[in-house]
Amino acid sequence: MQPFTLSQDADGARHAASPELAITVLPDGESKMFHRNAIKKNSASGETVHLRALVAELNGVRVYIMDGHMIITTQDLYL
Repeated sequence: MQPFTLSQDADGARHAASPELAITVLPDGESKMFHRNAIKKNSASGETVHLRALVAELNGVRVYIMDGHMIITTQDLYL
């Protein structure tokens, strides 16, 4: 999945778009949209993996989207 392009309308609606998916968070309270990045190293092989997720939050509920997988939670997940 390609990275998302983030934008915000004058009315506060937040958007994330990629060639595969578009997500909109309407300004119905406290909202955020951002990327979360991580670099993980496999201790056995020494291989480094770069991870990136889109995080959309509305009133404390977060949606994490990474590689076609979606997680909905109130937790602050670390990749």
